[in-house]
Amino acid sequence: MSTSPPKKILITGASGYVGQHLTASIGFLGLKDNDNNKGRYQLYCTYHSLDTYEDDLKLIFDENQRLLHPSIVSITPIQINFSDITTSSKDTYVQKIRQFCGTDGIDAIVHLGALSNQKYCEEHPKEAWSVNCPIGLLELDAPIIYLSTDEVYEGNKQCFYKEEFDDTIPINVYARTKLAFDRVLLRGERVTNGERQSALIRQHRTGLLSDEELGDSSECRKYMPTDVAFAPNPNSVILRSAMILGPLAPLAHGCSRGQCPTFLQQVAAQISRSTPSNYFSNIFRSVVHVDDVIYTIKHFLHKALNRQQLTPYRQELARVEVFNLGGSKRESHYDVALEVARRLRVDESLVIPVRGAGVGEGSSMNPKHGALRYPNVSINIGKLLSELRWAKTKSLTSVVKASFYNLPSLYAYARQKLTRDNSHFTFSPSHQPALRIQPNEMVHIETFDCFKGAYFEPVEGELDNYALHEQPIPVTNPESVSVARSKLNPVTGPIHVEGALPGDILSVKVHHIHPRRRGVTASFGPGTGQLGGKVSRSCIRYFDIEKDRKSAAMIRDLKDGGDLPDIVIPCQPMLGVIGVAPAEGEIETMPAGTHGGNLDNRENGMQSTIHIQVKQPGALLSIGDMHAAQGDGEICGCGIEISGDVLLSCSLIKKLPGQEEKKNVYPVTETATHWITHGVAVEDIPKATTIASEEAATLLVNEWGFTYEDALVYLGVAGNLGLCQSIHPCQGTVIAKMSVPKIAASPRPYKDLIS
Repeated sequence: MSTSPPKKILITGASGYVGQHLTASIGFLGLKDNDNNKGRYQLYCTYHSLDTYEDDLKLIFDENQRLLHPSIVSITPIQINFSDITTSSKDTYVQKIRQFCGTDGIDAIVHLGALSNQKYCEEHPKEAWSVNCPIGLLELDAPIIYLSTDEVYEGNKQCFYKEEFDDTIPINVYARTKLAFDRVLLRGERVTNGERQSALIRQHRTGLLSDEELGDSSECRKYMPTDVAFAPNPNSVILRSAMILGPLAPLAHGCSRGQCPTFLQQVAAQISRSTPSNYFSNIFRSVVHVDDVIYTIKHFLHKALNRQQLTPYRQELARVEVFNLGGSKRESHYDVALEVARRLRVDESLVIPVRGAGVGEGSSMNPKHGALRYPNVSINIGKLLSELRWAKTKSLTSVVKASFYNLPSLYAYARQKLTRDNSHFTFSPSHQPALRIQPNEMVHIETFDCFKGAYFEPVEGELDNYALHEQPIPVTNPESVSVARSKLNPVTGPIHVEGALPGDILSVKVHHIHPRRRGVTASFGPGTGQLGGKVSRSCIRYFDIEKDRKSAAMIRDLKDGGDLPDIVIPCQPMLGVIGVAPAEGEIETMPAGTHGGNLDNRENGMQSTIHIQVKQPGALLSIGDMHAAQGDGEICGCGIEISGDVLLSCSLIKKLPGQEEKKNVYPVTETATHWITHGVAVEDIPKATTIASEEAATLLVNEWGFTYEDALVYLGVAGNLGLCQSIHPCQGTVIAKMSVPKIAASPRPYKDLIS
């Protein structure tokens, strides 16, 4: 790893749609694919309107940023008020940035911050000028990668694809303010570094925009700055972006308005209600997927940081460049909406083409946006393709397909993926690793349901992956299904965790669980489950999972009769099976033990961490048996058994030379509020509960200095003893749990964990 100081990157507007995707991409994947040992970076991210931004950053990168790519030293959020930003070069905006970033300067700026609500800009032009043309950024004397807009171009002429040198005649406040900052960067005088630091350079005494560009906008004349006190860094780049489309923003709470949907999500919401909707067929823009936007920004950011290392002579040759950033083909709003309908498999007649009023004669007013819009601002991206050495950007079909993969956006930033093709039915050191990962590396894992899909018909065709997530899987005739015990609970793996050795603790953080759309549960007839003496036969029930994954509805079986109300239960996705290879031999995935296995703890869900003692080099972790929901005890033998996707990472609590191994032997689950020990026994509930209690007491004594007498009293008044699994009276293991609150006396299970 390089010993030089890390480079500082400022991202403005980091809580916006592109900002979230850029921060996640750099944070998880680094700035450049081959940059692991060549660069180190600190990110400083400004945000305004998302109150949960700092908490959401902690959530996705781990409380202590342990999930960051090795090249990323830290991510620091900086809250900015719009009142801090002015068109003056001396504003509190820059002062606040310097307070966080230090006096040694910023190495590069990605300027994404903007007031993009065009109606708001029309109603608040002064605020729009301050936010969209923040001249003070020049004072930081760093190259700026500026995300501008294609709406700066004149869009009435029948020149379909605008080029970078074409006329810029914006017709609304938003576009004028964005063009103004273009001009700040483009019209800077060429000066040396010394002059830039010592001289006050008044570049634009007559204003940033021409009379033709201003039109009759008296408000813009009033607020437009007439001079700029600092020259722009010549390594800056202007990206005039088309309509950006993609999946939802990666942070848990989206952006300031819901999940910050793009036009795609707006269309999907309309047509999913089976309501016919009108879409303009004669208003055109290029469309670009957010992945292509992020790649482009990272390309120019990396280039700018490397240019800073050039000789003074080569620096003097540098100049600000403009690139159009969009798709290779122009598309109407109707084209986009129709493609969404096809992807979602809904009735295409719900998408109705209409012509925008007055579009053929000139600019049009979009009532929803409250601002004049041009009918055609599609752009030519030949210059960008040449720079990136690409043949083309994503087509509209590819853009929509990539946006409706219907996994949360966070899954895109997993560094590796393990498919459920790598499944098996035992924990064993003889299994060869299906994947090798580094500690704290995010990995995406697919899992089967506990019956390996036996109760569902296979889904085939081009849209398999999408259908498995977003269409309820067809059921099979349950009476024709027979699943042997040895073929229950398939697990995906094993995963070799680099550096894991026997005696270490493997800490598995479950960042997200995404069940698919249909699950199944079963009771297996007389003699099984806690009601084995009451039931007369086995039964199968299917559940449909709502698209938001918040609830599950039982599909009624009319043959059974009974006047039941609809049964809808909350979803609480969890992993029934998680474990490592045992010290010796082979263990089926059905029982639980010191290696983990079929713990069936409903707390092993999203944002939990499961700590398991390592028995073999590399740990050889496997997971499976996902449940959309499960009750404590799992008394019928099943939860809502379902296939799905899991996002997790692994860290290690190392056993140091000469240090004793941890005294507890069973896995420990940790949530935001509790840590939970386990006890396992065969057909013996009192024994299982005793073991779970002893495991908790052992940690209190050995990690936190309790006596056993104090531990008994403490667990008696604060602990919660319960059952994870008790299918008595059928032969099998009983799993008990003791839940210990996280308070000052017992803040976490192991002292070795970072506080």
